[in-house]
Amino acid sequence: DGMPRSAIAAGLADHVLAPEKMPATLLAYVHHGYVSAPAEVEPVVPRGEATIEDVLEILRARDGHDFSSYKRNTLKRRVHRRMGLRNIATLSDYLDDLRINSEEVTMLVADL
Repeated sequence: DGMPRSAIAAGLADHVLAPEKMPATLLAYVHHGYVSAPAEVEPVVPRGEATIEDVLEILRARDGHDFSSYKRNTLKRRVHRRMGLRNIATLSDYLDDLRINSEEVTMLVADL
């Protein structure tokens, strides 16, 4: 009981749920497009669409960390993981969440 309480108190728990709600949350995570999708060739992003660089810009502005030298695939995996945990389908929606949710900025920085 001590370890879960410590994780919750430290803000490291992605979800704090009653046991009966855990299966649905786990299934939603497993079936999230970014978690279950096979790796693809990097698509060309149309001008004006959200990119990982937009995420890095928010992290730099809000938290002061510069992750521009990190490997792009690592950054994408971590961002997609956070999107899956928050059940957010698009990078654009995740950027909106980062802009209004300083706690999510902190959690993403901790993941990186």
